[in-house]
Amino acid sequence: MADACFLSDIFKHLNDLNLGLQGRDKTVIDLVEQMRAFQVKLDLFANDLSTGRMLHFPTLRKCISSPAQITDVMTDFIAMLKNNFAGRLDGLDLPTELAVFVRDPFTVAIEGDLSARAKKLVPSIDEGKFTLELVDMQSSVTMAAAFH
Repeated sequence: MADACFLSDIFKHLNDLNLGLQGRDKTVIDLVEQMRAFQVKLDLFANDLSTGRMLHFPTLRKCISSPAQITDVMTDFIAMLKNNFAGRLDGLDLPTELAVFVRDPFTVAIEGDLSARAKKLVPSIDEGKFTLELVDMQSSVTMAAAFH
């Protein structure tokens, strides 16, 4: 019975992720952020089970009388989920600086390697033009007002 309660909780978390990935007006950055967050949550879930606190497993907590009833099957399932997600998302990681740039191009620092990182992602970008256009855009009060 404890395994069924565990699965109920873990599938609730997976369903929440699924719903978060759906819908209109989602950007790739939104989706990557959701996936990153879920990978961190999997670490929390693993820790939650290993300590017996079950903060993120309310159904399991109601179902069992002691943390000793947490089984290797449960902890192994979380470990397999972590490995599965890590394997599927390998190479999907977007640089944080890029995510910040897409969300609010007025806050990124022009100095540094932003243009080089942009060139890596989009090889056709002219780094010089990109940097100058970013300066023009960040200097425009009209554009900033329209954006915000």
